[in-house]
Amino acid sequence: YIMTRLVQQTAQIVARSSHNLALFVSSLVRFIVRVGVHLKLMIPNPLGVRKRNTL
Repeated sequence: YIMTRLVQQTAQIVARSSHNLALFVSSLVRFIVRVGVHLKLMIPNPLGVRKRNTL
């Protein structure tokens, strides 16, 4: 009984940390994309337009 309880607790902790990690990664990606868009606007390049059309 104690072992199953321990396993459940560790599973919850892992799930919570992975969820936090996912949130962190998604926010980081959003931030990088925003910065990339600003850089594209500042430095016009023909490749950027092509990339925007594919997305």
